[in-house]
Amino acid sequence: MQNRSRIRPATRPEGDSSPDEVLTYLQLSADLEYHVLICCRIECRHAISPDGAQVTAHLWNKHSVPLADRLGLTEHIRDNYSQGFRKPTDAALPPCGSKPHQDLQTYDGFSCRKCVFFTTSFHELTRHLSHNHLHGETATRPRIGLLYDDVYLQSWAGGPDRRYWTVTGADGSTVRPVPGREPERHSPKAPRRPIVSDFDIARKDPHDKRTAISQSKPWLDRTGWPQIFEG
Repeated sequence: MQNRSRIRPATRPEGDSSPDEVLTYLQLSADLEYHVLICCRIECRHAISPDGAQVTAHLWNKHSVPLADRLGLTEHIRDNYSQGFRKPTDAALPPCGSKPHQDLQTYDGFSCRKCVFFTTSFHELTRHLSHNHLHGETATRPRIGLLYDDVYLQSWAGGPDRRYWTVTGADGSTVRPVPGREPERHSPKAPRRPIVSDFDIARKDPHDKRTAISQSKPWLDRTGWPQIFEG
């Protein structure tokens, strides 16, 4: 029996901002500002690779979407999104302090106060602080209490190569409340240390490869940010 596509061939008018019924039906979302295609299913909530047939492969391998629902999707994307979509690891990042993207997962994470470093792993945070800011000393809680913030993070990618930016919580702050923890306070007389959002223009570069876990230390070593921030 021949499979018939449920996707009717149609080209959306240029600049049409109305919901794409095909993508909505398949629980996908197109972010046209950052040119990423997001899987909105609860177990994903991250952008997916647009190359070749990887979108339809994702729907089948991860969510068992029937062939009849997937037939014609690759052509639909090609015909209706002429600018294409970027890989999650290549897409430009929104500014830090943005409102959370409604289609992405929000993570409880950590931000280094001394340099540009984000992670969702407390172990990776302590390793980073020990290697980069404590001269190799053990990162005990008394030593690191003033060196990091508890923050909300989002990322386009869903795998180990996630690059993060901070987003706001319900109170409008990027710092999430944790019992016994005080957020960083800045004296109005003292210059505020640079943070990622101060470098948003550079971070709009789609070739920005900043990562926040295993690759963070080499990145810092290459760029020399710790020395810059510490004077």
